[in-house]
Amino acid sequence: MSFSEEGTLTGFRSPQITSRNKRLTYSRHKDYFMKHKDKGRNRFVVIGDSPRDAVIADELPGESLTFGFYDGLKAWAKEDEYIAAYDVIIRNGDGHLIVEQFKGIFDFQKHS
Repeated sequence: MSFSEEGTLTGFRSPQITSRNKRLTYSRHKDYFMKHKDKGRNRFVVIGDSPRDAVIADELPGESLTFGFYDGLKAWAKEDEYIAAYDVIIRNGDGHLIVEQFKGIFDFQKHS
């Protein structure tokens, strides 16, 4: 993601990370991750809407906090799978609450 000087989301960088390629992100961009790890930035937030999305956290070089959006609408995804996969479960469309919390906790600075 790209942010303005005020911390407002202004767009997305390429290549975008999607549900189809997110598991490959670390292996494809190790140099990027190692550059930031060497600068002491090795904490990650992983957000997903299916239990398998949390798997990426296992590959990242550092500490991860995982958030899973669970609305109960996917017949194939059971709540206990979300609980096992994620550190935090966000239920029934309350995702906007976590975004507001992120704004208060994270320092959205530009990092090259």
